[in-house]
Amino acid sequence: MKYFFLFVSLLSMGLGYGLRAQTNPIEVHFSVNNAPPGNPVGIRGSLPPLSWETTTWLTDSAGTGVFIADVRLTNTGYNAFLTYKFVTGTDPIWELGSGENRILLLNASVVSTGKLSWNKQELMDKSTLAGLVFPKEELLSEFNIAKEAFRSLHPGLTRYEAIDSFEQNLVRLESQLSKDASLTEVYRYYSRFLASIHCGHTFLNPYNQNALILNVIYGQSDKVPFLFQLIDKRICVTWDGTENGVLPRGTEILAIDGIAVNQIIDSLLPYMRSDGANLGQRLYQIELHGAEQWEPFDAVFPLIFPPTNDSYTLTLKKPGLKAEEVIVAATTVKQRLEYLKKRGFFIPEKDEELWKFEIKTDQLAVLTLATFVTWDMQMDWKNFLANVFKELKERQIPNLVIDIRGNEGGNGEVPEVLAQYLIDKKTILSAPSERLYYEKVSPGIRPYLSTWEDTYFDLTGKLTPTAEGYFLPKKSESKPLVVKPLKSRWQGNAFLLTDDSNSSATFYLAKYLKMTRAATLVGQTTGGNQMGTNGGIMMFLRLPYTGMEMDIPLYGYYPNGKNENGGIAPDMEVSGDWEKVARGVDQEMEEVLEAIRLRKSEK
Repeated sequence: MKYFFLFVSLLSMGLGYGLRAQTNPIEVHFSVNNAPPGNPVGIRGSLPPLSWETTTWLTDSAGTGVFIADVRLTNTGYNAFLTYKFVTGTDPIWELGSGENRILLLNASVVSTGKLSWNKQELMDKSTLAGLVFPKEELLSEFNIAKEAFRSLHPGLTRYEAIDSFEQNLVRLESQLSKDASLTEVYRYYSRFLASIHCGHTFLNPYNQNALILNVIYGQSDKVPFLFQLIDKRICVTWDGTENGVLPRGTEILAIDGIAVNQIIDSLLPYMRSDGANLGQRLYQIELHGAEQWEPFDAVFPLIFPPTNDSYTLTLKKPGLKAEEVIVAATTVKQRLEYLKKRGFFIPEKDEELWKFEIKTDQLAVLTLATFVTWDMQMDWKNFLANVFKELKERQIPNLVIDIRGNEGGNGEVPEVLAQYLIDKKTILSAPSERLYYEKVSPGIRPYLSTWEDTYFDLTGKLTPTAEGYFLPKKSESKPLVVKPLKSRWQGNAFLLTDDSNSSATFYLAKYLKMTRAATLVGQTTGGNQMGTNGGIMMFLRLPYTGMEMDIPLYGYYPNGKNENGGIAPDMEVSGDWEKVARGVDQEMEEVLEAIRLRKSEK
């Protein structure tokens, strides 16, 4: 079976309502100062004659330290913006590190960057943001494309909801798009519509959006300056991202700008994706964890509850104190992260840093797997796991904790490899039925779709139709999973720490280990859904005017028999204890240590 969490390169697309390039060519005046001395300064970018591979040089003819160049963009097509960065030296040093590229809107025949400073990213001003508006004619044209794509391709529209529900949500979306709307409004409309499908793999994937959308939605100074966890729909601050450190861990946020937290949560829930009726999965996405570059709360909250005068008024209660009001500056994700790092918050630079193995005592080891996204790892992850279990056996460690909290998924092979180290007998796990809802992509929507393999645009002759309107692959790739234990495997007690984020490959790991009793599950009910999920090969739908991209899974995985509309429940459930969360206590590890103590005392 194939389960993917997607990372796809960004593409630049066009915008409407006066934002499209007016003429070709376009004259652009670049200007930058404060570049590192001693090297020539140049520019690389997304539109010819600029490129990301070669440098166009700037000059400082006046000797003032201000480097300038006039560049004629010769082929902008329908691109409404240029993405670019300044560089120095022939072996180029890039400004802004691995941060976002600079963006310049191309809304006239002559445009200027203004006076820029090296390595300093300027925010898009509010007047420019207000001008990102699309006429209803273009929005309705995009709506018709999206409507046909979902009706004809998506394999899970009626898995959890009646088709009437989907059609009602379509009517609502069409009504919203029947008037001129800003980019942020359109993003909000589609976010809610896609979440209503109740498919965890159907959404406005931030990793696939163009640079302008990322800048407008995630790059503005409208974010809250803290990270938090929800405990019984109460906001508990876990990390303080304010400049002056005014929100200590354990602070409860009671209201934001006078709006009670429970009202805020209820307003955000319809925008959060999940598989079926998995409320925990949606609540998890409302939390701010800081581990991902782009989190749903950062996108949606400012669209519904924007800051006033670039600040938020928080009604809060600090640990041991009375309720009070505190005004905090709204921030960017980048600025918040800088303050978090100063206070010890760890952000890995590579995926392999999310895998860690520690032997805590002669009785306990901990294997942390915070991602199953293995395709960019420099290390051999299979060899890593082999060495882990070799060391466990050699040192005779009797207990192992496998921590997958915060891990949505990735490579579906990881659960299969892990299982062979943990099960004690050959196990055959039945595979769900693979269903598709189309045979051939309609010519009307073909120009707006892309995928990894062009063969998926026309599957004629490769599928068998069913009476229910689905198609079954004649050569199914979904076969029963046969897992054989290793002959010389480690034999000990395994504990799997789970939470609501585990909704793709990690959902299946939890399912495998619970079914085989190869590990004791500790924590919260997983994300995902026992009634099945959608995934496998994906279609990427990019709308022609707004440029928004939507992930559409092509395979629906339908398990046999009657299954619960929810995730995998743990063997040992751990509910959030406010005082322990406020003190930073790892409650799941506490439960594991107590279970180990009890087992040892019973011997």
